[in-house]
Amino acid sequence: MNQKYNRRFQDTEDRIENVFFTLLSQKPFSKITVRELCEKSGISRTSFYSHYEDIYELLRQVEKKVTLQAASFFNTGDSACSRKDSYIQLFCFIRENKPFFQSYFKNSDFQGSLFFLNTSHSFQREGFASSKRQQYRKAFFTGGFNALIREWLERGCSDSPEELVAVLEEEYGITEK
Repeated sequence: MNQKYNRRFQDTEDRIENVFFTLLSQKPFSKITVRELCEKSGISRTSFYSHYEDIYELLRQVEKKVTLQAASFFNTGDSACSRKDSYIQLFCFIRENKPFFQSYFKNSDFQGSLFFLNTSHSFQREGFASSKRQQYRKAFFTGGFNALIREWLERGCSDSPEELVAVLEEEYGITEK
């Protein structure tokens, strides 16, 4: 039996996700079908549905994985890794997974804001003790951060991650301790 979390099950899931990323680079999410995913993954519909309830669950699972991986750049516990380095790693990750992020930011089917990450250092400053003010700062930063990423993706990620971090440093003081 192909039990969840055994090697074969995980290999099938990885294959489905890889095909999903490939298809996202070719067309909008709304045009991707379970049938096409199955054909290109070399699996049956039954196999797909043993992994995901539907294509939207696949999307949510991929989104969750990507978000966790992106957040991991800020949760290393490595004091040698600066905030600046964390943002550079994040932008490199976005560039490496450009098809997913381009589709994510263009597609209204995707929910929420991917980058409402655990980067509380970007929001906390001396004198901002009020949680209401912190929430406003988070909303402002997240909106601007998402707009920066969207703009960068629309330009084909032509600027370096270091250039984007320089913008964040100038506008938000992200590397301040």
